[in-house]
This record gives sequence, C-alpha cells and structure tokens, in this order.
Amino acid sequence: MRRRSPVSPGMARLLRAAMWAFIGYTLIHHGFVRPAGFLGDDYVKHWWAARALLEGRSPYVGEHLEFYFNYPQALAWLYVWLGWFPIATAEKLWEWSHLALLAGAWWIGWRGLRPREAGPGPARAALAAHWGLAVGFSLALFGPAVENIRIGNVDPLNAILAVALAAALLGGRERLAGGCWAGLVLVKLLPAVLLAPLVMWRRWRALAVGATLLGGYALVLAATGRLGWEWEFIARRAPELPYYWRGISISPGRGLILLAGLEEWHEDPLRYRQVTSAVGLVVGVVYVAGLGWMRRRGWPLRRALEPALIGVALFSPLLQAHHFVYALPALWLQMARWAEGRMSGGFAVALTLPWLAMGVNSTMLDLAVPSGMWLRFVPPLAALVLLGVIGAELVVEGRRAQPAAEG
Repeated sequence: MRRRSPVSPGMARLLRAAMWAFIGYTLIHHGFVRPAGFLGDDYVKHWWAARALLEGRSPYVGEHLEFYFNYPQALAWLYVWLGWFPIATAEKLWEWSHLALLAGAWWIGWRGLRPREAGPGPARAALAAHWGLAVGFSLALFGPAVENIRIGNVDPLNAILAVALAAALLGGRERLAGGCWAGLVLVKLLPAVLLAPLVMWRRWRALAVGATLLGGYALVLAATGRLGWEWEFIARRAPELPYYWRGISISPGRGLILLAGLEEWHEDPLRYRQVTSAVGLVVGVVYVAGLGWMRRRGWPLRRALEPALIGVALFSPLLQAHHFVYALPALWLQMARWAEGRMSGGFAVALTLPWLAMGVNSTMLDLAVPSGMWLRFVPPLAALVLLGVIGAELVVEGRRAQPAAEG
C-alpha cells in the first residue's frame, strides 16, 4: 500500500525541484565551468600511477611519484584509463566519474536502505514517504562524501561500495556483499576491519566470495610479476605515510600526542609511529569487544553495522575528514530506523548533533585553520560521540526489553 504523505504535493514538488537544481548546478560547475587544475595531489598521483602502468613501470616509484601513490595496485589498474588522456582532460573525466559514483550511492541508499514501514507521527511518515529526497539532501550535506570532488580524492568509490555492502547484507545478497567488501579492501586496506562483523554474524558466503576475490587478485599479481610491487607498498611505503603526512592527519594517535603536549614525539618518527600504533591497537580491541558484546546480546547485523561502519575510519593512522565516508550508510540506517519508529526522539536528537558536526566540518574548513587547531579534530570526536550514543541507546533498549521478556 502506498504511504500517504503528510507533506503537501506542492511542498514535495518544491523539494524535488531544489534537489534537482542542486544536482544540475553541481554537474555544470564541476563538469564544465570550473577549469582543470584545481585539484591537488590526490588526483595527480592517480594520473601518474596510470601513466606508470601504461609504461610498464611500478606505480610506487618514479620521477613524478613523489606524490606517494598509497593504494593497492588494483586501484591504479581501475583508473589506468586516466593515462590515456592529458592530465587536464583526465581530471574532468575523473570528476564526472566520481559525481556518477555519488549519484549511484544515492540511488542504492534510496532503493536499498529505505524504511520498511512508517512509524507513528507525521514526521516519521514524511521521512518514509520522501525517502529519496531525504537521502539526497543528507548526502549533499555530508562533507566527507561530497568534499572528495573538490580535493580529487577517490573516496566517492568507497562511498558507493560501502552503501552497496550495507544494502546487500541487509537484502540477503551475501555474495554481492562479499564482492563489495573485497572491492573496499582493494581500494584501501582499511576496510579489512569489517571482517569482524562478517565473522561474528556468520556471513560465510560473503566471506568466501571476498576471500576468493582477494586471493585471486594476489595470484594475478604473482603470475604477472607484480606481487613485488604490492609488497613494496605494504611493507615499505604504507608504514611511512602516517608520519610523512602527519601535518594533515586528525588521527586519534596524533590527537593524543598534541593533547599531551609531546611536541618532540610529534617530530620523532619512531615515537610517532609507536603512539599511533598503540592507539590503533586500543581502537581495535574496543571495536572487536563492542561488536562481540552486541553479538552476545543478540542484536541483529542491521544494528551492528551502524557502529561497525562509523568506527572504520578511526583505525587509520593517517586520518582526514573525508575518510569518514565509510560512515555514510550508517547515517541512512539510523534515519530509516527513526522513520520506522524504532528510535526515540531523544536519541534521534543526540545522534543528529554529531552527524551535523561531522558533515559540515568539511575538508575546506579543515584546510582553513592551522594544523594545531582542535577544530580540525571535530570529525573523529563526532565519531566517538556517535559511538557513545549508540552504546547508550543499546543499553537502554536492552534494559527495557529484559523486563518485557521476563514478564
């Protein structure tokens, strides 16, 4: 049965017109008006990596790769077509492709993560009835996703893969979910931590498909003589990056060093790596323990995906605001849960505030303040607040359910 919307048809048309006007402006501005050359190293290193592959060289070494290509080779091969064009022409194609990826993330979120029913009250019914609009506007406001277009980062690809992973898992399409998980790992190694919820909630088909794809990738590298290049990245290049780019990082480890006033540790490569590694280990223990607690308490994977996806970026020893793009499906899962009436108004407000802080504290604001300013650390702090509120909500719901079960 079609839901009756409490929003008037005129207002609905106005909202749709506003969304399509924003989409049109974005396409025209980024695709045609803005000249090439505005993007930074994040795009340029992908273009040089593509050129290196076309010339038969490793993407991790070379005269022009001081930009530190810091991704698995799979990503360089995915974008090898950039090297077929001049750097300025390829930049526009890069932008257009990433706008398309964000549009795809919106479509999957609209169709695959929509509320299953409308909860009580006109506001919940309005959100359920106009889910596509809500997903579109929330995506436009979510800085970690849209700011990647400006800085030329590859995270729009992670956005669509993360949303597709969540939608596939919740839709019972485990094999597709396994492919999405493998794709996330082959773009950046960080989402390998999502192994934890997949194992705990026994999504064996997803794990089997993901492991097969990753294993097949390794075999292809070995057969083509490129496995040594990948090892060069994993063993030597990747460990250097957190310290090399520490000035732009907002990782919990760097935040701890600055908070403690240990400036000498900030400039000492060994100490810096020790602290960031230790903090990463603590984050990992808390991450696994929290998900394990949810599993023991019987919470479904749908609820576990919220903290699991929000927590992914916190593992990164080289963290920037746009890395929280992995949390995008968690935002939509919480919006859908509220629309279904499975979240109280108080917790909805408590979750909305840190989401807004994470969303509007975009890379532009990140670059507009000095490196030591705590304003830059708002996104990871917002993520920690989100995880804290989610934990409190789970405890409250668990206590309410226990008397009901006993009765």
